[in-house]
Amino acid sequence: IEELRYPARSALLVAGIPGAGKSTALRLFFGAQADAEGPHRGPGGTVVLDSHHSRNRWRHRLGRLPYPLWRPVVHVAHYAGIRAALRDGTGPVVIHDCATFGWARRMIGRWATPAAMA
Repeated sequence: IEELRYPARSALLVAGIPGAGKSTALRLFFGAQADAEGPHRGPGGTVVLDSHHSRNRWRHRLGRLPYPLWRPVVHVAHYAGIRAALRDGTGPVVIHDCATFGWARRMIGRWATPAAMA
């Protein structure tokens, strides 16, 4: 496959265990860098949301604390960004998530339905 094709109002969840290559795939396909502090705009207006971006953004404020203490803040910020991007509808949304929590997969799935994205 030389290119990915998807409708303009799509949501693509890139999920898997740590070390599976999710960030690498996002970098290769969309140019997203894990060291960024905000969403990345890829080809065709694609919005790439990576939890690393939220962690990098919050590191400036909470970095003195051990990461396990501020991880919930990162998760809330990441999911809020996902919700906002899906509602915005300005382009396809590519979501990097570990997807180890069933509730998170279901929540993202509900947010990505056509009715919720409208």
